[in-house]
Amino acid sequence: MNLYIVVKNNELLFKLEVMGILLALIASALRRSKYDKKIRVLLEYNTYCLWLYDENDEIIDNGNPPEWNSDAELTDAFMAVSDVYDTFFLDDGKEFSYVGCPDEITGNKLKGLFSLAMDLLYERNAGKYIIQNDVSFDFSCC
Repeated sequence: MNLYIVVKNNELLFKLEVMGILLALIASALRRSKYDKKIRVLLEYNTYCLWLYDENDEIIDNGNPPEWNSDAELTDAFMAVSDVYDTFFLDDGKEFSYVGCPDEITGNKLKGLFSLAMDLLYERNAGKYIIQNDVSFDFSCC
C-alpha cells in the first residue's frame, strides 16, 4: 500500500514513510507466519503419519492439526496407510524387527492408500501449512 501526501513539512513525509515501512514489515511477518507451521509426513511403526511442527521446527504433536481433528475422512485415510505399513514389521511381543514389504500387492496397496491420503491432505491444507513429505517407497517387493 502506498500513501502519498504532498505537504511542505518534510518531517511529516518522513513519518508517513517510516509508518509505511513498518506496516509492510508487519504484513510480511503475518504472511510468513501463516506458512511457518509445518506438517511432516513420515511413516513410523504404530504411529499416525502426520507430525506437526511449530515455527521453531519443534514437534507440537503427532496427529491432525487442531482444525482438522474431527475430519474422519483424513484420519481414516492416514490410519489405513499406517495399518498397511505396520505389516512391514514383526512385533510378536518377543521380537520386534523390520521385515519389509510382504509382497507386491501390499506394496501397491500402500502406495495407492498413501496417494489418496496425500490428495486429501493437500486439499484440506490449501496452502495453510508447509507440507514436508518424507515418505519413500524404496522397498524390495515393488
